[in-house]
Parts: sequence; structure tokens; C-alpha cells
Amino acid sequence: MRGATTVCAEEAFWLAVCSKTARKTTLRVMRELDDGHLGTIPTATGGIARLAYAQAKNAGVDVGLLLKKSGITRREIEDRDARVSVRRQIRFLNLVADVLNDEFLGSDF
Repeated sequence: MRGATTVCAEEAFWLAVCSKTARKTTLRVMRELDDGHLGTIPTATGGIARLAYAQAKNAGVDVGLLLKKSGITRREIEDRDARVSVRRQIRFLNLVADVLNDEFLGSDF
């Protein structure tokens, strides 16, 4: 079984990534790099960011402004095949959660 990787936490100078496989869960702390090292910045499929985008758009939020603040382009968010920087997705999710005043973005955890 192939493992799943998710971002667990983000702070100013580090990014925690959880990897879960059938046998174990590991936590890796990675130092964040500036955008000049794009090949080393983790990316993901952007599914959760696209769901948050749709939710914010349906709520009448100016999603263009949130995308700009997070550094995600409209093309990235609307192209289901485009990979999106993990750091930028986290920024976008936090912005959407703040605007909607819903830290769980509609999920019941």
C-alpha cells in the first residue's frame, strides 16, 4: 500500500509533513525555502483548495483577492490537473476559513 502525505502544521520557518503507510506514521519537519527554489517546494493536487475555492465562491466571497493574497493563480485553481504549492494552499485555506468564519470549512470533525 502506498503512503499518503499530508501537511500537519506550518509556521514561519518550517513545514511539518505527516506520511502514513499501512505500517507506520512518520512526521518530517522540513525547512521552508523561498520561491527561488521551486523544484524543492512540495506540491499537491490541490483538491482541498479547489473545494474551499468553490465554497467561498458560492458564499459570494471575492475569491480573486484571496487567490492573490495566497499566491495561487486562477489558472492553477481552475485547472484540475495543475499541481499547487502546499504552502500556498495552506495560506489559501486559512484565508477562506477566516473570511467564512469557519475553521473547519464546513467539515464535521
